[in-house]
Amino acid sequence: MRTRNKEINNIIAKGEKAIGEACKGLKDKEIVYVVGNCGPEHDMLEGIYRNKEDALKAFEEIRVGLLEEAKHMLLWSIEDAKEHLKKGEWFGGKKFDEGNIAYFKDIAENGSDMYKEIISRLSETDPAKIDNYPQETPYIHEEELQ
Repeated sequence: MRTRNKEINNIIAKGEKAIGEACKGLKDKEIVYVVGNCGPEHDMLEGIYRNKEDALKAFEEIRVGLLEEAKHMLLWSIEDAKEHLKKGEWFGGKKFDEGNIAYFKDIAENGSDMYKEIISRLSETDPAKIDNYPQETPYIHEEELQ
């Protein structure tokens, strides 16, 4: 437990140092742009930027990375459904019923609806409009420093 707390404190210290470095030379009440991604169990700060153009580039990099991951998972869902259909049973040997077969056939032919929805949501390029909740969502927040 002591090691875990030390690791957490080190992460916090690094984050505070990064914020301090980003804020060096800023004037009173200057605007900075906070970029990151959040989900139901996390809020990950990726960077703090002095100008919106750099923040938008960082946002786009995060968005595209999440989009590529969702596309990969859509393809995986198709292959996984085909594998389930081939086996015809759940873990532990329980055979599929007609409902299970219909479910996996649909995914094998069309892909997972969840990943299709994520791809649709992450295709939005406007940071003000993007909403991928409850999955990971990239963001830009404008903050005024005092």
